[in-house]
Amino acid sequence: MFKRFILLTALLLASSHLFADTGFNATSNTRPIFRKYGSIVTTANLGVSGVFTGPWIDTNGEGTIFVQAAAFSTQASALVGFELDETDDTTDSNFTRIINNVSVSTSVLTYVTGSVRGRYWRVKYTNGVIAQTSFKLTQTNSNNSPVQSVNQAVLLSPGNSSTAQLAAGATFTGLDDTTLGVGALQVNVFADQNLTVAVQQSADGSTWIVQDTWTYTSGSGGTDASRTIQATGSYIRVLVTNNGGSTTTTFQLQTVLAPIIEALPRALTQLGSLKVAENEGLSPAGVSASNATGATSYRAATIGITSAASATDVSAICGNSTNMILVYGLKVSCTQTVAGNISMQVVRRNTGYTGAWSTMTSTADDSQYAVAKSSAIFFTANPTVGTLSGLVDSYVLSCLAPATAVSDVGYSSPPDWLMKPIVLRGTAQCLAVNLNAVTVTGGSFDATFDWIETKTLTP
Repeated sequence: MFKRFILLTALLLASSHLFADTGFNATSNTRPIFRKYGSIVTTANLGVSGVFTGPWIDTNGEGTIFVQAAAFSTQASALVGFELDETDDTTDSNFTRIINNVSVSTSVLTYVTGSVRGRYWRVKYTNGVIAQTSFKLTQTNSNNSPVQSVNQAVLLSPGNSSTAQLAAGATFTGLDDTTLGVGALQVNVFADQNLTVAVQQSADGSTWIVQDTWTYTSGSGGTDASRTIQATGSYIRVLVTNNGGSTTTTFQLQTVLAPIIEALPRALTQLGSLKVAENEGLSPAGVSASNATGATSYRAATIGITSAASATDVSAICGNSTNMILVYGLKVSCTQTVAGNISMQVVRRNTGYTGAWSTMTSTADDSQYAVAKSSAIFFTANPTVGTLSGLVDSYVLSCLAPATAVSDVGYSSPPDWLMKPIVLRGTAQCLAVNLNAVTVTGGSFDATFDWIETKTLTP
């Protein structure tokens, strides 16, 4: 018996040395336990503008650091009426802070989430202007934050999405939606009529200050059918106008809100390009209205201008009070009774004309462009000209006899106008063709102007 005891003791001692060598010890090994607590908070219907306010929940008990609440209602909530609150003192309303809030659309399951930094938190819901007939509100709180995840909660904006057909000239006006917790919005549109799409942003949901607009061509699935726009205001809404001549038979508008996304910068140009040009009426290779946001291009021409005796200005184009114009092309040709040369000047004036004149018909380079704000004009009697601000160009113009066969004789503006056009701002600034008080017997002039209209830029 004694030998067996000695043997057992030796085995135990050997085992203890073995475990000691391998770092084994009898200390308990613990790890944190992540818990979630989910519940249905209420199903009681709310009346008009009714408010449900949940009880304050103390995080000292279960260690909540993240909350997700969900609501489903047969009626829309008040503006951003679904919210999470937190406080460090439930007896003092001055300490109450909104963690996050959203608007709930009719019959759309909507979530509001947030990280709790205060001691207490609660859920609050304010109904809209119609009493509910069905309502459920749930909440799930956790002592584990999901911030380590890179998954995005990309949400549909129901009030800014539609498939209802638009009559000709009609406008769909979306409902304001909060952008709190949203980095950008993405708008997709498809229709069988030409459209104008506008995204508006606001600080208060009523005064719409920021607006990004582009045109959509019927049936397009290209860059004009989709836009990503950075959220800079607290609220957004989308407006779509049917520019076509008929009611749409196909119309799809979808707007989604994304927490992590960039438009580089806030919005893109009409063709979906980055806004990188110093002067958006110009491209690096020359004048290009298609590369500019809101820039539109036009031309106007007329033939057979009968010049006055001792003619001064025979044709001109002036700026306007709405935008800035960039004149990048001018052509002039003429005939007279006896062929000969005349001295022609292209001049700038900084006050407008008085007297009588005729207006050339302006033609847009794209049928989607609005009507031109500026007009080219011509004179058959000398006007009272404005103050001369400078000579832009001079040219000895050959005026041939009528019916003389000739190819391409006349004045054309220099090529550098394509890179650096003549800029006219306001109605007082004009660019004119001037004959330097010369009488051209039997004189008949043709003139053509090419220009871009764009937003006014400060040098």
